[in-house]
Amino acid sequence: FETSCTLNAVTLNSNGTTDVFIAKFSSSDNLNWFRNYGTSFGDMPSGGIVATSNGTNFFLSQLNGNGYLNKLNSVGDTLWKNVIGHPNNNNIVGRDLCFNGSTILISGTYYQTAVQIGSTSLPFTSNANVFIANVDTGGVYQWGIIAECTGNSVAAFSISNSAEDSYVCGNFGGASGAYFYFANDTL
Repeated sequence: FETSCTLNAVTLNSNGTTDVFIAKFSSSDNLNWFRNYGTSFGDMPSGGIVATSNGTNFFLSQLNGNGYLNKLNSVGDTLWKNVIGHPNNNNIVGRDLCFNGSTILISGTYYQTAVQIGSTSLPFTSNANVFIANVDTGGVYQWGIIAECTGNSVAAFSISNSAEDSYVCGNFGGASGAYFYFANDTL
């Protein structure tokens, strides 16, 4: 939202050009809380919010020139914020989140730079790259995988986990003959 936003008589004012909001509702559709998150720049959600099964913590992916993974408590207070991107480059989109057992999977896209996940750096390899990262609930990078596209367009939009399997959905494109390399497969 820009400038201000009102929900059920609660008004939020943005910290910058745009801010991210989160509204928490009860099972009976009552507003529990309404909070905003942002810097003096333009902030936006980059697609994902997940809650622990008991609702004591939430994880939010946020974009404001670089990507962040925020851990919030049950009333929306920020417990920590880790860089998922590059501190000096906005060519990163951490798009979606899901739980992988007791850890978090993040899917995203990055261009023209290495991507930083916590203190771990994943290399830039081609025009556009997709990443999947596994981060524990303390924000510590566990493992990751990157995929590269020889074309000029690639994006990871959503990620899901079921038992032992993980699924990522996205698209890729470019000039005729562009390739997308993901693990041991080539499209």
